[in-house]
Parts: sequence; C-alpha cells; structure tokens
Amino acid sequence: MQIEKFPAPSVQKVSFEDFLIQYDGVSAEWLNGVVERMSPVTGRHNRLTRFISNYLEYFCALKDIPCTIFTDTVVMRLGDRGREPDVMLVLGQHSARITGAYVDGPADLIVEIVSPESDRRDRVEKLQEYESGGVEEYWIIDPAFSEALFYQRGADGLYTRISPDSTGRYASRVVSGLHFPVTALWQDALPGLSEIIAMIQTELGSNP
Repeated sequence: MQIEKFPAPSVQKVSFEDFLIQYDGVSAEWLNGVVERMSPVTGRHNRLTRFISNYLEYFCALKDIPCTIFTDTVVMRLGDRGREPDVMLVLGQHSARITGAYVDGPADLIVEIVSPESDRRDRVEKLQEYESGGVEEYWIIDPAFSEALFYQRGADGLYTRISPDSTGRYASRVVSGLHFPVTALWQDALPGLSEIIAMIQTELGSNP
C-alpha cells in the first residue's frame, strides 16, 4: 500500500499588534510572530511573585526611587520577542519605554520564577535574550531547589553572576541601596506587607 505524505501545516503567524489585542490578559509570549501560551502557575509561584514585587515596590517608595513595577501579563518587547516576565522594574529615567499596552525595550530589572516547564526557557533562552537585549539585571528564582541566581550586565554587554554576601543578602546595582534578603524566599510563610515594610526600614536604618 502506498502511503501519501503531506507537508506539515505551517504555523500561522500574527503581528505583534494583533498579539497584544488577541491575547490581552492571557499569559502568552510572542516569538517572531508565533504565540506560545504559558502553563498555569502554582500558588507558591504567585506568592513569590507577590513578595518580590512588593519588596521592590516598597523599597523604592521608602528610598524615593522613581520606578514602575509590573507583574503577570504585561509584555516586554525586545526585537522579535515579546516576553512576559514574572516581575519587571523600569526606572523613572526610562519611563518613555512604557507604552499604553507594553514595555517597548528592556526593563531595568527582571525576575523570573522557574517552574518545571520553564527551566530551560528561564535559564538559557531568556538569559541570552535579556543579556543581548540590554536588561541590566536578571534574577532567576527556583523554589524547587531553593536556588537564586543574580546576573548584572557589565560595560561589555555581558552578564556576570553575582553571589549574595555572607549574610544571605544580594546587593542590587539597578536599585541603589537594595540588599535583598534571599533567605526569606525559602520560608514556608513568606513575609506579608507589614513585615516587608519593617524589614526594609531596618535595612535602611543600617544602610541609609
């Protein structure tokens, strides 16, 4: 019996503008015209996202650092890629990159929370994209292994991995004066708003 072979159907591409309209509020990313839907996140993932974004937001507010912080389904466009980082921070001096629907160009600081299906994407693909795209600081948080990786972009345009200090605090370069308490990420119950504010006030008291 002769078996007929048919070519695989081509993937229908969409423009970035259509992607923004059709996938508004949906967890998805745009890769050179191809849309990839993201898997649902866990409760732990959501709690980590909220803790980190709250910590950054309240630190910047108390330190009087102008910035805008995004979570969830806000897209950042770098060339032919439209990514949805878990947490994005754009400093005030780069606020022109923020359009009505997306961030056009690199955020200053990005945090990705690793899940089993996103491991390679976060650690390899996005690391390379964010480095070449001009993202100054990239945090990779993997709750499954209690691992936090921090990268800062040098004058040569390449990332250098920066380790926390002996007390378990990571010194940000993008957010001046921030010494993020990495060990807090692995607590069963993450700090709430009042505890976050108290932690930051204590930090600023010792490192004004």
